Amino acid sequence: MKKTAPIPFAGSQLAEARHVCAFFNSEEEEYRVLLPFIQNGFGRGDKAIHAVNPGQQQNHLQRLAAAGIDTATVQQRGQFELRTNTEAYIRDGRFDQDRMLEVFEQLASASAEGGFPLSRIVCRMDWVVEQGSYADDVVEFESRVNHVWSHHEDAVICTYHLAKFGGDIVVDIMRTHPMVIFGGLLQHNPFYTPPEEFLREVRERRARRAKSTAATVSGGGTSQGSRQQWYGDRTFDEPRDYRVSSGQTLGDPKPRLACNNCIFCALWDQYQGLMDFPAEPPHHRHMSGPRKTRPIKRMLVAVVDDDESVRESLPDLLREFGFGAQPFSSAQEFLASDGMSQTGCLVLDVVMPGMTGLELHEELKARGQKTPVIFITGQKDEGLRARALEQGAVELLTKPFSDTALLAALRAVFPA
Repeated sequence: MKKTAPIPFAGSQLAEARHVCAFFNSEEEEYRVLLPFIQNGFGRGDKAIHAVNPGQQQNHLQRLAAAGIDTATVQQRGQFELRTNTEAYIRDGRFDQDRMLEVFEQLASASAEGGFPLSRIVCRMDWVVEQGSYADDVVEFESRVNHVWSHHEDAVICTYHLAKFGGDIVVDIMRTHPMVIFGGLLQHNPFYTPPEEFLREVRERRARRAKSTAATVSGGGTSQGSRQQWYGDRTFDEPRDYRVSSGQTLGDPKPRLACNNCIFCALWDQYQGLMDFPAEPPHHRHMSGPRKTRPIKRMLVAVVDDDESVRESLPDLLREFGFGAQPFSSAQEFLASDGMSQTGCLVLDVVMPGMTGLELHEELKARGQKTPVIFITGQKDEGLRARALEQGAVELLTKPFSDTALLAALRAVFPA
């Protein structure tokens, strides 16, 4: 059980699970998602450890400075360390899993010894494919290191640029992280595989590879890569909208938006028959019938949340669903706007400074506004949900919630 408060990040929160794989199409997208998280960490007194590509240090410092972070001051007081990913992960020209487990254990312990509540560790992972053939070792390490992070408060964000990695590697990376970011949104990872299960699979792969190699040496066949034996050879291209429809491949240049499919569905479509994936994408299990839905009539959805990361990411998701979206930073800003009469639905944070979400809902009802409300909150409280529903809310979603859950609530407001 974590002792520190949940950490706001990418439209949701990091609570118990804080090991994240974050997939991006560009540096602009990466920094748009990461900077609010980094700023929040400095404001809360957390330690920051960043590992970037060689030659990227100055650009990274400039981006932090542009976001209002005094990098010189936080470095001087020991709150910020900047390293290259190669010096962090590769010593003596090789990657050693056991050494890295010791390094991360020391980093986690050092944050507490230095008087910091926790460390926020951000690692750019391009080195995995640029510095040598480390993919097999790294995915095994990423699974093993979950044991370290489960015993500490730290948040660890491993960032991957999709243009650099094949689809087979992306699948393994996803399966070793309990949390995932796609499209700028943080979600629980439905493909996460517990270390004991994943590592057993790794051993089986190695045995198969050794057998295949032996057959090749004796003239019995052609050896294949360990992951290709399981997944095939699929690649990601840049840029890409990964919200694809069933039956399309990740290589299609412009996938069609069909129902609320996402990268999880895309991966399932491609790999379900090649490994022990579930019979349906995990976040579709409650849905019956074919995974196709009619388009939703375009309506304006207002997002009222004091969390900047929510205001940046959630409207993008709503627009992908086919809605108009407008963010507001407070209840007062929404009430002072011209948007009330145009808003078809409110996505409303429960806890905000000043007027809370529940208070805003009551104020709207007092004014005769019958705008449907979907509450969102980081608090897991069934009593709060009952109170919100009794007050007339459509739904209360607990962060992090899936796009499926949000879309289901929206469909209750806007029947297709």
